[in-house]
Formats: sequence, C-alpha cells, structure tokens
Amino acid sequence: MHTKRIPALLWSVVLALSAMPQGAVLAEEPQLHLASSATDAPRFLMTAADTAPTAEETELPERYDLRSAGLVSAVKNQNPYGTCWAFGATAALENALIAEDAHIDLSEWYLAQRKGHGVTSPFNHMEREDYINDGGTMQEVIAMLTNWVGPVKEADCPYGGAAPDFDKSLQAVRQEAAYHMTDFHYFDKGGVMEMSPSMREQLKQAIFDGHAISFSLGSNAFVDENIYNYEHDTYYMPPDFWDTFDYEHLNYEDYIGHAMCIIGWDDTIPADSFSQKPSQDGAWLVKNSWGLDFGDDGYFWLSYDDSFADELIYYDLEDAACHDMLYAHDEFGCNGAFSLSDKVTDTVAYGANIYTAEEDGFLTDVMVDCIVPDDDCQVTIYTGLQNAADPTSGTAMATAAGSKLHVGYQTLPLSEAVPVQQGERFSVVVQYTGEKGGHLPCELGFFFDTGSNANRSKALAQELGVQLGVMLRFDLLSKEFQAGQSFFSADGKTWNDTYKQGKIKTQYGDTARVGNFCVKALGVKRGKVLFSDYHEALPYGTEIALSTPEQADLYYAVNGGSYQKYTAPIPFTGEMTVSAYADTDKKTVTTRHYTQRRAELSSLLFHTDDESRYLELDSEIDCTSGVEDTYIVPISTGKITINGVECISGEHYPLQTEKEETLTITVEQEDCLSTTYQLHVTNARFRPITNGIMIGYDPAVSEDPLAFEFRDGNGRIKRIEDGTICPFTYERNDAGAYVFHFEDHDTTVGFEMSAYYADDDLADCGMWLTPEGRDAVYVMFKADRVLEEYPVFSKAETFSAIGALYEESTGTKPDKVQFNAAEGCAEVYVDGKAVKSYYFENDGTMWDPDAEESVIYGAVTGDTNADKTINASDAAVILIEAASCGAGTGTTLSLPLRKAADVNHDDTVSATDAAIVLIYAAAAGAGDRTVRLSDLAR
Repeated sequence: MHTKRIPALLWSVVLALSAMPQGAVLAEEPQLHLASSATDAPRFLMTAADTAPTAEETELPERYDLRSAGLVSAVKNQNPYGTCWAFGATAALENALIAEDAHIDLSEWYLAQRKGHGVTSPFNHMEREDYINDGGTMQEVIAMLTNWVGPVKEADCPYGGAAPDFDKSLQAVRQEAAYHMTDFHYFDKGGVMEMSPSMREQLKQAIFDGHAISFSLGSNAFVDENIYNYEHDTYYMPPDFWDTFDYEHLNYEDYIGHAMCIIGWDDTIPADSFSQKPSQDGAWLVKNSWGLDFGDDGYFWLSYDDSFADELIYYDLEDAACHDMLYAHDEFGCNGAFSLSDKVTDTVAYGANIYTAEEDGFLTDVMVDCIVPDDDCQVTIYTGLQNAADPTSGTAMATAAGSKLHVGYQTLPLSEAVPVQQGERFSVVVQYTGEKGGHLPCELGFFFDTGSNANRSKALAQELGVQLGVMLRFDLLSKEFQAGQSFFSADGKTWNDTYKQGKIKTQYGDTARVGNFCVKALGVKRGKVLFSDYHEALPYGTEIALSTPEQADLYYAVNGGSYQKYTAPIPFTGEMTVSAYADTDKKTVTTRHYTQRRAELSSLLFHTDDESRYLELDSEIDCTSGVEDTYIVPISTGKITINGVECISGEHYPLQTEKEETLTITVEQEDCLSTTYQLHVTNARFRPITNGIMIGYDPAVSEDPLAFEFRDGNGRIKRIEDGTICPFTYERNDAGAYVFHFEDHDTTVGFEMSAYYADDDLADCGMWLTPEGRDAVYVMFKADRVLEEYPVFSKAETFSAIGALYEESTGTKPDKVQFNAAEGCAEVYVDGKAVKSYYFENDGTMWDPDAEESVIYGAVTGDTNADKTINASDAAVILIEAASCGAGTGTTLSLPLRKAADVNHDDTVSATDAAIVLIYAAAAGAGDRTVRLSDLAR
C-alpha cells in the first residue's frame, strides 16, 4: 500500500499566518507588511478564518453513515501511486453527484496527471519522471477545479492508463471537464489541534445533509499498531505521540500526510477500542483508498480526539454545459488573504478584478471566495471601463449578493445577465462586510533563498509547519501575475493595483508577495440555450425549462419533430431528445437526450472470510459463498428489498453458507423505473466440479506435489514425486454435496472450495477435500493446465525427458539427471559435473532459466501450435512433422510440441494423430462436448 505522504494541506498553512500566537510572526507592531510604492497606500496583514460557519442546531442521531442514504461511491485502490490527495477529493466529488447518477466514477488519474504537467500545473513545473508520486494538496485540487481543470469521468482517463494531452492550451483543457465545481465549503479546524465540540457538530450536520468530507490526516501511521488498532479498525494518534514514544529510529516522512474522506460518525465507538485511549468515546467513519483488503472493507474509525485531521472540505458541482465562459486570474486559487489595517480591524473591504472579454457572450454568475466566516458581500459588474486602473470606471450593469457566506468559494447568480463583447474590458467588484479581519482572499507567493539566506526560508517553513516544496514560489506566481488585473480599496473609490505593492516583510526578510484577488466571472456564449436539467436520466414528470440570457424567443423540437415556440416547461414523459435554439442572428441549436432514471444499486459488495470484492451489476449475478462470515452490502439511494423484505442501504445482508440460494434484489424510487437483480449464490461445497487438473498436496504425508485429475465422476491422484496413482470416484448426494470414494482410505463426504472458485475452467481456484477419519486435508489449487487432455508427469518421467532434451540439443548424452532438493531443480550431469539446471513449477512443468521458457510438457496434447485451441491448424502441423521425419530430414518441432503432436501416445508423429485431431476438432466445433481427444486416441 504505497502512498505519498505529504504535510497538512497548504490552504490552511498559508492562512495560518494570522492564526499564530501574537509574537510569532505578528506582533503588536506588525513585522509583516507590504512595502508600498505610493505613500498613501494602506498596509496589509496576512489573516485567516479561525472558525467555521455556524450551523443551525439540529437534533442529530448518535450515529450516521452516508451509505445508508446511498450517497457513497465504491472504495477504490490508489496502489501503486502516491495519489491519495486525488482519491480523497474525488470521493467527495462523487458524493456530490451520486444521487443523480448511481454509477458516477470520476478520474483520479486525470487530476494527478494534470497537476504534474503543462499549463495546468502551477505548483509543479518540474517535469520529473516520477512526478505522479510527488503527492499533492487540497490547495492544488481547489486551484485546478475552480479553474475548470477537471473533473472528467474515469472512462475518459482510467487509472494507470495513458496521460492526457499535455500540449493542450488551458482553454482546451477546460473544455474536457465533465463538471464544474461551483462551491467548496471549508471547515478550518485551525491546524494540529483537537476539533472543538461546536465544529464537530457542524461537521456532523454537513454529513447528515448528504455531504462527504475530504480531509487530510497529518499523520499516516497505519503500519504502527500503537496508532492503528487492527482488531477494531480504529485510529488515534495522541498529540504528544512524538514525545511519549521512542521513534527516533523511524523516518518522520513515513508518518505524515494522507488524504481520505469522512462519510459518517458514531458517538458510541468506545475509547477502549483504540490502541491509545482517547479522552472520549466516538469516532468518524473514514473511507480510505487502499482497496477492500484494508480495514473493514476499506473503512476505519478515526477518534474524535485526533488532532492531526485537518483540511475538511465538501464540494458542490454542476454539469459543464451550464457555463462555457470562465474569467479568472487566480490560477493558483486562494492560499492567502490580507486586511487594509495593520491590526486586522477591517469590517469593510473592497476587492476587484478587471478582465478583457475573449468573445461575445453574457455573464450570468460570479464566484466569490470568503475568508472571514459569516461575511456578507455585494458584487457589482462594470462594463465598458474607461480607466484601466479603476475597476469602477465603467457602467454598473448587474449585482449579486451573498449573506453569511461560508468559508471557501461559492457561486452567486447575477441580478441579470450582462452582455460583453470581444475585446471589451469589464470588472467584478466585491464589497465584503463582516467581523473584524482580513477579508480579501488572494494568491500568495513566497520568496525562497537558495544562497546565503536559505536558512531564512527554511525557518519560515518550519514556523508555518510546512515543507518548502509545497509552498507557492513567487517566481511561479509571477509568470501570470501582472499589472491591471487585481485591485483593492478601503472605500470602493480609491483603488490600488495589487501588482504594484511591494514585498511582505517578516523577521526572515523579504518573505512573500500578494498575487491576484480571488473572484471569478461565469457566463455563456452568444446564442446558447440553457436547459434547467442536464442530467442524462430524469425522474418521470420532470419539467425541462429552457432559457437564454438574450432577449429572444426560443424554439424547440422533441424527437426530431417540428420546431415550435417555447412557452412553458416541457414535461418529461419518457425517453426523448430535445433540440432548441434562440431566434437571434446566431441560431445555435442545442440538443439534449434524456432517458428515464432507474432506481439502481450503485454498488454491491460481496464479502466472505477469504475476500471482499464488488460484484458486476447485471440482471443475473453469480457468486460463490464462503464457509462463514459471508454477506453482501447493497448501496442505493432507492428502497432496496431482498426477497420481498426491505434491506437498509449500506447494511450487511448475511448469506446462507449451508445451501445454495437465489436472491431477488429490487430497487425502487419514486418516479423512476425499478430494477431487479437475480443474485445466484452458490455455496462452494455445492459448486459443480469441472473436468480438469488441479495441483495440490497431502499435508498428512508431505507437501510433495499431487496432480488431481477430474473426469466426469472418475478421477485419480498422481503423486509427482514417484508416479504412484490413486483412483477415486465421486458423485453428488441428495443434499447436493459431493461424496468421494478412494481406494486407499475411508470415504470422503463433501468438499470445501474457497471463494476464489469463480469460473468453469478452475481459474483462480482453491479447493480442499476433507476425508473422514483423517486429521489433514487434501489441498488443491488451480493448475495452468485446464484441458483434460493435458498430461501430468512424475519426476522420473520428467527426468527422462530432460535427459533426452539435453542430448538432442547438445549431442551429448548425460550421465544422469538428479533432483537438487536444496535448489528445487533438476540438474543434468556430464562427466560427473552438473552442467545444466531446470526448475520445477508447481504442476511438474520444467523451466529452462537460460531460454526463459517452459521446456518440458509445456503444450496441451493436440495443441501443436500452442494457440490454446485444437483445430485443423494443429492437424496441418502434425502432417508437416510426420512428412519431415518420414523423409529423414529431422524434426520441425521442439520436444514439448512433439509430445503434444503424439496424440495417440505411440511415440511416433503420423497421419493417424492428424486424423484424430480433425475428428475431435469437428466434434468440438459442432458443440459436441462428449467427444474427448483421449477417447479417440485409444
């Protein structure tokens, strides 16, 4: 389980400048200030929020789990890359969409790749070979998502697959996004400290309202049993961990930074269930990204007391078609803020960005960032600016207002759409009003000394509790930062260009510089028709409203019919295609196809005592239950019934382990089509035995390999060590269990087969027979030889073949072939010396390490061209070999293939062998599986 460990996410780190105790960086006479080029320009201080928005008090249950509401996507596995940060964010993003799309699956690979390269990689311009393992931060995730760099669907950029096109422009990359982030809600815990009771209730309320919370766990000590309790799947690292335990011999880097997702809580998780006892009961339910083998099917419990959990965020998204114009200067997102007074006493502050319209269109919404909780804001759009240094020097066109803003970006609708023309300058002006603080969010770039003052940068990073590598360097920020972009004001009349301000100074010297103000404008291109619903599947009766920001009539057609004037919402009555256009000089037809939404399972987890896995969702589902602890976990937003009895989403439904059963799983939801699944559960002991060969051993005797051959009720065990054979017969009794009859010991009733027994060719199969009256069992595993005609040879037979092979290839007859138990190989001796070694596989096949291939009996009888089928092509190969040998010109086949070509085992390759192959191939091609090659060869 390799992950990239990173420190606490940078967004709060940069904000931490004002969260420090007085005297650390900020003193009564502030040491941190911006040197101004204008004598009357105000000074700024870096500031931050120290609390989260106040949530309304709600009577919350003592335990809650988003799986019960069907709002959790499947557990994934980031292995083998350090991409936890992408998985933690994507889990929360999928949660925002899963209510409308049960099978939503977003691409973590896309975020990880885009962060590492090209125009979408503001934080890491070093294109290193192993960039995918560099780790990441939520600051980087937010910077990308608020700039429409992703997300895309998993199918468009699968994990571990090809990287996206890094040569695309930022504008082209934005067009790849399937969704746009409209809001992110940030809970600032204040760094490495215990979460306050009030914030814990706010977080619970957010989860209860349906939001999964991505977060960073500053410690990553899952391999440490002092921290992670494997019996209870609980995690707690005390704040004094490093002082209490002797960990000097460990690498601190192995203990920091892992991103995950909180999806529930339980106040009753006992404190005694943690390796280190916290002060209280209760824990968060956390979804990890290390697959189903980790924890409790991928989940674990994190104590309420854990101080290292931070960067708590949830997201809101919209379909990418809702907007197609984005104006933004903050390429890096918000990682800082400033006030207009040196003692952070502002209650009102103004910020603005000036943009130049890239094409004709309409501004419809703005995205504002909030730093001080519960701020109010007033936004005004100005067009036709006359003064490039004054964002209010144009015509005020529309406004937007927000009250009691949450910390983070949020999208606010404008009072009316604002038309802009290509090349026109316009501005977005924001007035913040609220409690005292630094209200103006911004980018913040740090200066890093590499020479004699390098220790200053290191000291600052240590003071902030971060690594230098994840702090935004000003030399990167300055590539896109320039004059005339961002402005601030104390009164909304006198404006200062942020670019023209000097460097921020601290006790470490020139340390940082403010970048662009964080506000964005969203809009649509001219001629676009907006649909009220962009989901592909809709509940029956949904009304589809059409609109346009232009003053124009709309016309629409349904299912390719005639266009008609739009006067009222279009009712959705079944599968339909709606096309529409605005009656302007630019008639652009927009088309959406809709189907009726189905109530479906989003996932169906299957668990046995051997494994956990997600079942492929289809109308007919097959699985094989284990011996004990076997259950399924269905998840859906709809009502789930199993054999007519309601089953709660996310809860365990136990499966029978003593019989076969078929479960009818039905999912229903109002105004949606219901879906029925048939789940056929076969207990391993009742699974039919397929003809074939398995390789195993008898622990009661030794672990020397045995070949178990099954043939329609008749079988035999061949001991590869000495070639002895024990026949047996088997049949099913009235209860459906198999009864085995052996010649050399008592009857064996029943057999157990592991859950890996998944398909008819014994692939990935594990099985064991339990004879009556014996302490031990026969243990068997899948063999590579799945065809019944595939021979298995004893060591003596194999040694004989090895000697013949060596003589054929070298012209020298060996003295002997002898088994070397210490090396696990067969050695060829010439003149008393070992000159060649061949290594055994479990099934008796011999491996030549020099040739790097299987050399003894590596082909199925009859399959002379080794293509895993027996047909006329093999007969042709046999005839060529027979003709060659008959003409005295020598063999055309290797020893394994000559053995395969000798179908009737008469030690010659002839037309008789070819005839047998043709008869068998014809019967098999006609679907007659009763004809066997071995029968024809007799």
